[in-house]
This record gives sequence, structure tokens and C-alpha cells, in this order.
Amino acid sequence: VWHSSVIVWHSCVIVWHSSVIVWHSSLIVWHSSMIVWHSSVIVWHSSVIVWHSSVIVWHSSLIVWHSSMIVWHSSVIVWHSSVIVWHSSVIVWHSCVIVWQ
Repeated sequence: VWHSSVIVWHSCVIVWHSSVIVWHSSLIVWHSSMIVWHSSVIVWHSSVIVWHSSVIVWHSSLIVWHSSMIVWHSSVIVWHSSVIVWHSSVIVWHSCVIVWQ
């Protein structure tokens, strides 16, 4: 009887240890899955940051392009204005020549 009770007690201890091992294993699996999940979130955030950075670079290049077009148009306007002034001065000079004759 005493041996039987010791065997039963040992069996209970083995079952208890087994359940603790299973519990620890499930905790390890859970922690591993959380690490994987956090890693995927970090990767996702990194990709969003890269995407936003590329959009910012694209917008910046557009702004630079528009600015250069504005400068170019301004220079064309200045050039046309100088041509108009030159023609006007030629007309005035001819008028003066005509009046002096």
C-alpha cells in the first residue's frame, strides 16, 4: 500500500512537472510570436517612413523644378523687356533724326 501511494505520488509529481513544462513551452511560443509580431510592425513602420521620405523627395524635386521654370520665365520676360526698350530707343532715335532733318 505504501509503495502504491509513493508510485501515485511520483506519478502526480511527474504530471505536475509535465504541465509546468508545457506551460513554459507555451509561454516561450507566445513570447516568440510577440517578438515576430513586433518585428513585423517595425518593418511596416520602416517601410511607411521610407515611402514618406520618397514622397517628400519627389515633392522637393517638383518644387525645385517649378522654381527653375519661374526663374527661366522671369529671365525670358526680362529679355523681352530689354528688346522692347531697345526697339523703343531705336524708334526715338529715328524720330529725332527725322525731326532734325
